[in-house]
Amino acid sequence: MAKTVVALIGSKRKKNTYSLVTQIASVLKQHDIDTDLVFLYDNEIKDCVGCQACILGKRCALTDDAPSIREKLSKADGIILASPVYMCSISGRMKTFIDRTAD
Repeated sequence: MAKTVVALIGSKRKKNTYSLVTQIASVLKQHDIDTDLVFLYDNEIKDCVGCQACILGKRCALTDDAPSIREKLSKADGIILASPVYMCSISGRMKTFIDRTAD
């Protein structure tokens, strides 16, 4: 059974960050590891509203693509977080997604 790595790409453009991830994917492929590229900007990911439902053990009140991406991550053998650097930090979309992984 082949191993799979999920690469979350937090860049809107498919330029430098994308190029780096595809190079990594090519090396992983040489070791029989598949890479599933997830472009966060191609998915609907709403901002956390701070309802704390996830902290209280309840289901997130928001309906978007975040749960299906989290499901992919939970089944993956590895995860790559790839983001351009904006203002000495990760992209806003990457931060928003990370905020939504509390449960």
